[in-house]
Amino acid sequence: MLIEFPRLLFLFLWIPAFQSSVDIWVDLQNNHRKRRDHTISTPTACTPYFAYSTPEYFGSTDHLVSVPSDRIQFLLQRDYPDIEAMFTHTPGWFHEVAVAIM
Repeated sequence: MLIEFPRLLFLFLWIPAFQSSVDIWVDLQNNHRKRRDHTISTPTACTPYFAYSTPEYFGSTDHLVSVPSDRIQFLLQRDYPDIEAMFTHTPGWFHEVAVAIM
């Protein structure tokens, strides 16, 4: 158990820090305005959010398929019955001790 402690501490600290950095990067990528590119047919010189939310502005129509949230929940529960365990990076005992110390 003592040999495993540095690895658990690393996972406990690093994974949330890494996820935070990834979240910031995704937000920046999705919300910054792209440079105009005349060589491609997809919308440019706008944010991806604007391009997806206003297809009529670009002479297109909305082809996104609406999926009811209860259907999504059903699929998540069917395919991932223990979804919380998928996002557990350290054993419960370690998490409790680390949170109590912090």
